[in-house]
Amino acid sequence: MRVASLVIAGYLLAVIVSACWPLLPYPMAFATAFSPSLAALTATYLGFSSRDGLVAAVLGSVVAAYLIDIAGGGIVAISCTPAAAVALMCGVIRGRFTLRRPWMIAMVCMATVLSFYGVQGVLLALLQPAKAMAIWPMASIVGIAVTSALMAPLAFAVFRRVDAALSRTVRDRDAVLEGRL
Repeated sequence: MRVASLVIAGYLLAVIVSACWPLLPYPMAFATAFSPSLAALTATYLGFSSRDGLVAAVLGSVVAAYLIDIAGGGIVAISCTPAAAVALMCGVIRGRFTLRRPWMIAMVCMATVLSFYGVQGVLLALLQPAKAMAIWPMASIVGIAVTSALMAPLAFAVFRRVDAALSRTVRDRDAVLEGRL
């Protein structure tokens, strides 16, 4: 129930961002090239907050990535495997981090977005070598990582509110709201 609600929250956040992002007062080339990767942010949060088990977090991140690919209008299901890898990576290292400050969230999310697109680039290079470097140039990936890092504290605040509303005990709710995932 908790993972499904976080997946729905990530999808709704992606729908809102994909509807509002082109309306920002930037040139259209900037708006389309550097939109934040909400699939990676959702997978990061699901991986760090995997209390029920890592399998549920990985499957939830795959479903969220698929839904966010549909909402974003990109290539459908291209983000599923990188999202699973990011959720697995975050689930493995989750005991070593306490994400309380917005700058901590931004830095960790920037690293996970870069690893997300690294896995995606490797998969594209293996599956379609001719198109691999043409789809995601390096400057675009860095721009996506920066905008995702700027968007990460807001996305994590939304995810924490949803997570706290579904906590079983007061102790779990307070821990989630403090940033102890």
